[in-house]
Amino acid sequence: MEYSKYQKAVFDEIVNGISNIVIEASAGSAKTTTIVKSLDFIPNDKKILFIAFNKEIVSELKEKIGERKNITICTMHSLGRDLLRQNGYSIEVEENKYQTFIRTNESVSDIISQLKPQDIGRFTHNIISLTSLCRNFMARTIKQIRAVADRYSITYTRGEDKIVKEALSWGMEHLDCIDFDDMIWLPNVKNLNPKYVKYDFIFLDEAQDANNAQIELFLRYRQKGTRMVTVGDKNQSIYNFRGVDGSTFDKLKSMPNTKSLPLSISYRCPKKVVEFAKKFSDNIEPYEKNEEGEINYKVNINDITDNSMVLCRTNAPLMFLFFNLLNSGKKAFILGNENIFGKITSFANEIEFDNLELNRKKDGFIPQLYKLLFDKKDDLCSEFNLTETQVYCGEYFRSQYDVIQSVEVLSIGLKTKQELLERIERIKELPNVGIRLSTIHKSKGLESDDVFILCPSLMPSRFAKLDWEIEEERHIQYVAFTRCKKTLNFINEADFGDFTENKNDYLERINRLEQDINKLTNRQKHIVYSLGMTDEDFADKKISSASTQVEKSAPQNIEYNTNNIRRRRR
Repeated sequence: MEYSKYQKAVFDEIVNGISNIVIEASAGSAKTTTIVKSLDFIPNDKKILFIAFNKEIVSELKEKIGERKNITICTMHSLGRDLLRQNGYSIEVEENKYQTFIRTNESVSDIISQLKPQDIGRFTHNIISLTSLCRNFMARTIKQIRAVADRYSITYTRGEDKIVKEALSWGMEHLDCIDFDDMIWLPNVKNLNPKYVKYDFIFLDEAQDANNAQIELFLRYRQKGTRMVTVGDKNQSIYNFRGVDGSTFDKLKSMPNTKSLPLSISYRCPKKVVEFAKKFSDNIEPYEKNEEGEINYKVNINDITDNSMVLCRTNAPLMFLFFNLLNSGKKAFILGNENIFGKITSFANEIEFDNLELNRKKDGFIPQLYKLLFDKKDDLCSEFNLTETQVYCGEYFRSQYDVIQSVEVLSIGLKTKQELLERIERIKELPNVGIRLSTIHKSKGLESDDVFILCPSLMPSRFAKLDWEIEEERHIQYVAFTRCKKTLNFINEADFGDFTENKNDYLERINRLEQDINKLTNRQKHIVYSLGMTDEDFADKKISSASTQVEKSAPQNIEYNTNNIRRRRR
């Protein structure tokens, strides 16, 4: 194999240099090939630690590298778990460890007893979410906890910051079990160090996705003279919502005795796509032997090719497209749908109504979903003196709205909640073959000859306000557009209007939807804020709900079978 000048520079630095190396690898730049080859230039008497992003990559690397006694390959979590084990701590994993804190803490019990039933879930969710984020950021003081909450626009129900501080102290002392965040966090706050081995070289892959706690953890495995080789692409950092600080990669580059080297040639993307991607990254250039490729706009969904990949910013449009593809006789599957299906099942357990009422002619499961959402909106407005527009445009409201839209799409042709749950189970049993549908976040590390972008107007999000949110939106676009090996295609949005409208249309639609739900469920608003429009203004607008769009564009009766999926009209 002929290596590029960039790859040769990395190899030369490994052999002849003495510094740490940060490899800035563009999308499709053969970074895995480069770092695996780099290992060949390191003497066998040097101990090497290679930290991979997940277990699948660990297995892939072990297969490529083969048996070499001087190389340890693991994930960050297994590294932390091993460090706890070396120091005599429990490694029994209990994912719901901090749920136990919520159940047993008196302060939490006192607050829950004073909350409205519909607020309890949000209160406990805030504690769990904030406890996780604070461990990722190594935040423990009230000031630090509030800074994390502000960063992620977490709106309190009742004093969550103080409860989270208690939860962190409790987690440090209750060590009979750990959760996955504890595996990274506890070795740091307990100041644990390896008892048996430290390393001469430490490789960290996907460095842009490492959070503060993970960086502190792997640095504990250094000894005098250890060289670190970190590989990543700041422009592909899209996990800020999980507690990844977007500046982590820059921190690694600025460490003492560190040299930054580019890996810029994209062997994956065709030349036209590389030129397009340069709008989002200056660290990408085409491989001279790659084909020109194609970028196509306003592509019809019937033109989506078999075994291609469809990417979207949100879930509901993917659900809508999924049914359309199946009904046209194409095989398709939704990648990583467990999360969205889990949320729907949770809603089903909370709401007593069994009738779905997709058309919202009378009260039922779907109207009650909207009622809960609008009740929560009122509470947030009153508690934090926010306007309705601020809440409507916030991440919490929009993510829950996406879930409800997904419920509406899944409910086409059904009448009861039980039928909905049965349909979900049948979808989960379908084989993962055919056209791959995925949110952009779940597509990280994947590639396909032909990539189709669904609802491209959702990128960048019009609701991104903070600097880190705006920057991440740029990264999300870059990741989406660099998954293809031949063609990049943008699907015509004509049939997806209610999923893609601009901010003003979105606000008008939500306001009219709330009015309809108020009448249907006899709901009384807790607060009154103006969006700058009168009822007469809204009456003049032609605003349709998500379900109206679904009914207009999708088949009304869909029957699922694990061996045969077809449309049936009655």
